[in-house]
Amino acid sequence: MKHVLFLIIVLSCNCILLSGQNNVPKNPFVPRTQPARIITNKKDTVQNTLCGKSGSLRKTDFAHAIDMLGFEKRLNDRTETFMLQNNTENLVTRVKLKITYRAPNGKMIDYREVMVDGELLPHTTRQFEIESFDKGKRYYFHKSTGGNKKLEGYPFHIQFSLLRYDIAITQ
Repeated sequence: MKHVLFLIIVLSCNCILLSGQNNVPKNPFVPRTQPARIITNKKDTVQNTLCGKSGSLRKTDFAHAIDMLGFEKRLNDRTETFMLQNNTENLVTRVKLKITYRAPNGKMIDYREVMVDGELLPHTTRQFEIESFDKGKRYYFHKSTGGNKKLEGYPFHIQFSLLRYDIAITQ
């Protein structure tokens, strides 16, 4: 009986303490988030902010928002170099791509998802370099030049899919 009474008292105290937790001062070392921006007029909508002048983001708009240009990977390269073109009205800060590597006959060699960090201004192109999927240096991009023809290697083609891009909203 004493244990039950003690348990009831402890549980009651915990309930009282938890219910008054909102009055506890906040830790000054924990960063506070800024309040959400309030939309004040009809033109200032989240959709216009994220989608530029078009006002809507259709599936085809997303698929063509970022293009990959000028891919390069020679036989002995440890990196892959390419350019990304921002076709949007917004500053893009990060792009996630799915790159599929295929043999000339169309068979898949490998695929991977890569995150490319860097600012892409609206309607501009920028070169990026990522670590190659080919750790053994056995493959080369079929259009790459400057490779030694005497070395044995396997050509590949690529396909890419845009999975995500991040937009920086600035004032």
